[in-house]
Amino acid sequence: MASEITFNTIADAIISAYNWLTNFITQILQQTILKDNPSIAQDYGSAIAMLISLTAVYILLVLVSAFKKILGIVLALGWVLLIVALIMRAFSGTG
Repeated sequence: MASEITFNTIADAIISAYNWLTNFITQILQQTILKDNPSIAQDYGSAIAMLISLTAVYILLVLVSAFKKILGIVLALGWVLLIVALIMRAFSGTG
């Protein structure tokens, strides 16, 4: 039950943030470039907010992908160095 409350809270926060972003962009459009025709600002505001959201998700996925590659390199290097150290220790005769 606690996870449902947390999930619902997170979902509500995301929806609220998206609605705020849409309203913010719509207000900016109505006051600037769509001053002559503010009724269409809602459509463009929604489209811009959707593109901003998708861009943010894309950037997060790119960062995660880049981190995944870096972590893979670090893990591979770590295993190789550990195996080399074990082999050197085994053949050095001291221990």
